[in-house]
Amino acid sequence: MKYIMVLFLGLSACSNYAEIDKLYTQGEFEQAYNLLKNKNINTQKYREYELKLVMQIVMSGNKDFLPLLDALLLQSPPEQMYAWQDLARAWIRFISAQNQEDFRAVLEILPDFVFKDQSFERIRLAMQAHALTKLGRYQEVIFNFEGKKNIMQKNSELLYLQGNAYQYLGDDQKALNSFNEVSKLSQNVTLKALANFKMAEIYEHNNNRIQAQKNYLASWQLQPYNAELNFRLGKLLSQQEYEGLHQRFYRAALRLDENNAEAWYYLNLQ
Repeated sequence: MKYIMVLFLGLSACSNYAEIDKLYTQGEFEQAYNLLKNKNINTQKYREYELKLVMQIVMSGNKDFLPLLDALLLQSPPEQMYAWQDLARAWIRFISAQNQEDFRAVLEILPDFVFKDQSFERIRLAMQAHALTKLGRYQEVIFNFEGKKNIMQKNSELLYLQGNAYQYLGDDQKALNSFNEVSKLSQNVTLKALANFKMAEIYEHNNNRIQAQKNYLASWQLQPYNAELNFRLGKLLSQQEYEGLHQRFYRAALRLDENNAEAWYYLNLQ
């Protein structure tokens, strides 16, 4: 009877962790954490799950868990969790970074460890790419994305950062390919608008005004209250002699930013 009870408890524990794993895979990190709190806190497995879940919760935008994450980073982790701690420390430095020194510090803290958990690997790659972009190290952004196709093709943020690096390096076609993927894949309105804006910039730079207009308009439909976007559309339409229409966008740019000197200048030329 005692043996049966021990076996039952063991199977129950496995079942509980299986449910936690299921919630984790579904991105239900807070629910998984609430379930974890019912487990034995004095085990290595608990500590591993706790750190990963709290990191995911905080990195998903819930700053209420930040004090708990800070406390966990003061603890000595299981040996295999040092890379996760470094990733968390780099993220905390990253969200408050304001200058190049801060972004260099992020890169110094960020682990070279490649995470098998793709959600953490995406976070690592995104932080790395953002920091390198802020430092103007675009070639390194491209290099670090090589061999990451399985992660890249499913993540619009990484594709956008890749496209941005290609654009600064002057590889317009590869930049357009990346931004076009973002426009098709992303559920994030801001990122989708930015991708179309970037494509429009490239087409305009290459004197393809018709395609530039299409992408500026696609971006404007998503972000109609952006002063810079209204100004760009107004300027492009004025070059194509759209009678009176360009003035609408210049005026919109001024309503959104009354200090837009260029909009004032072009509007007063009419």
